[in-house]
Amino acid sequence: MAEIQWYFPNELEEVPELLAREGVIPHSGGTGILWGGMTRVRALMDVSRLELKFCRIHDGTIDLGAALSYSETAAALGESEHLLSRSLCAAATEPLRNRISLGGSISMFPYWSDLMGPLLAYEAELSLAGANGGARPLGEYLQNRDLRQNTLITSIRLQDRSWQGAYYRHTRTHTDRPAFSITVLVRQSAGRIEEVRIVVVGCSGRYKRLSGVERLLEGSEVPSDPSELLEQA
Repeated sequence: MAEIQWYFPNELEEVPELLAREGVIPHSGGTGILWGGMTRVRALMDVSRLELKFCRIHDGTIDLGAALSYSETAAALGESEHLLSRSLCAAATEPLRNRISLGGSISMFPYWSDLMGPLLAYEAELSLAGANGGARPLGEYLQNRDLRQNTLITSIRLQDRSWQGAYYRHTRTHTDRPAFSITVLVRQSAGRIEEVRIVVVGCSGRYKRLSGVERLLEGSEVPSDPSELLEQA
């Protein structure tokens, strides 16, 4: 294997030029590099000097830096309150949660992801730098593979409008990869479901929004425990 070059940009303005070079791969947690194969890697662009570790919450909007690890994200959101925090606390093992970054996990999207279900349900928006810079809905990013080429995810934005939520991961053991997961978000008004979002990850096509089930549930009475909606999903 050829010797691998390392780059250490200090500013986001340096990123597009580096990613335009052949075989340059962003590096943060590093957990997905071997899984993705080393033969195509000519250089690694370390993002640790960029300002990509932050959690900003303002007026129902949450902005997360893409270099945050699962553990850092869960701690910033509160380990037991926010649905995304709960899903990430259940993911993998503690050493891996301390390494896996949000941006890297989104770009690779393994079928056992505990991150993508909540992000898709919240209809997250990504900020990108590089060949396809700008803001893009997460769904568009996943459907258009060209958006991933020579591009770095810099942040993730959620509109957190007082949702109630439940998350289920189907595993054999606590540290097992989930065969599938279900995310349910509910907003209510006057004791009835005003809006519901249900996302399954681990199915054909990697994920599916259960829009038909959502339409059936809208307008119905809100259960005392949102996790009851998992059974219906």
